[in-house]
Amino acid sequence: MIPPMTQTPDDQGSEPTAPASAPAGAAGELDMNLLKFPFLISGIFNAISALCWLMMGVLLIMVFIGCAIIPLAIAAGVLAVFEILTFVALHSEKKPRPTKKKLRLLAIFEICSILLLNVPSVACGIWTLLQLEKYDENA
Repeated sequence: MIPPMTQTPDDQGSEPTAPASAPAGAAGELDMNLLKFPFLISGIFNAISALCWLMMGVLLIMVFIGCAIIPLAIAAGVLAVFEILTFVALHSEKKPRPTKKKLRLLAIFEICSILLLNVPSVACGIWTLLQLEKYDENA
């Protein structure tokens, strides 16, 4: 049988308070994991997309359509490299961090990767743009 809950005189009428071990960051600060891991996820998906477009281009080179597809593979590969390098720069503790302008540009390119049929990268780009308002490159 569960004993009934009783209130002590100290507990009566008091408002609940935050625990003493609350996170150190303020409510407006950005957790860096929310910003850096979408770049890693998008970079991996862009690398896979680049390999798929490259294989399709090589297979279709006989029909001369491959000549138009191979530049798409190169664009996806370059974007994947820049995203993984940005993840590494955000993950390391060294200064300087990437600027907000560079991160915004990469996020826009991630969204443009819908032209390569890369939906996860688009979702990561939108997420990055939403989180960029809280990013402080000097922190």
